[in-house]
Amino acid sequence: MDALVSIVFAASSLEAFLNETAYLARNYPLVAGDPIVVSTFADVMEEVEKSKAQIQAKFQFAHIVLTGKTYDKGAAPYQDFSLLIETRNELVHFKSDEYFLSKGGDKATVGSTVRVIRRLKSLNILFEGTPGAITMPPGKAAQMSAHYVTDPIYEKPPDASASFTYLIGTKAVAEWACNAASQMVLDFLSKAPPSTWKNRMDTYLLPAFSVPLK
Repeated sequence: MDALVSIVFAASSLEAFLNETAYLARNYPLVAGDPIVVSTFADVMEEVEKSKAQIQAKFQFAHIVLTGKTYDKGAAPYQDFSLLIETRNELVHFKSDEYFLSKGGDKATVGSTVRVIRRLKSLNILFEGTPGAITMPPGKAAQMSAHYVTDPIYEKPPDASASFTYLIGTKAVAEWACNAASQMVLDFLSKAPPSTWKNRMDTYLLPAFSVPLK
């Protein structure tokens, strides 16, 4: 369960961090030498918050303000950040039928939970699920296995042979989640322009994200 808590709180820490950066930019006056990008950042983040944008969009807008371009979605730190948010979303908005490959129509479709599992599996941080095994009480497992065999609509892929929470419940996943959040914050702070705003962020926000977990 500690790993599941780590995923949720690592993702939440990034939302809190971005809110704090906007607060520090908005509620303290600029001093001589501070770049105009600080007040621009505050204005943009206020509008993004009003629009109820997702956390991925908020970070993209922030990055555009600071650097003039979006994150490279296929590179660090955004790649792990994006996967962290997807994992958190699957955990807190889980739908059990997303374990399965649908046989309806001409092409099988893969549920979002399976896609997340496959991406995490490439990092070698998951529990190894036993093919065909179901992590639940024996009686219930037998009942569910019979359902899977006889149900003509769904087919369970090898990637989802164990429960989602079982597969992601490792120390390695917990460390990855915390480090993914940390690296996103450190990257953001490295791109903030020299200013009293950056000094405040380094003082109040940096310490919480600057100790890597191993």
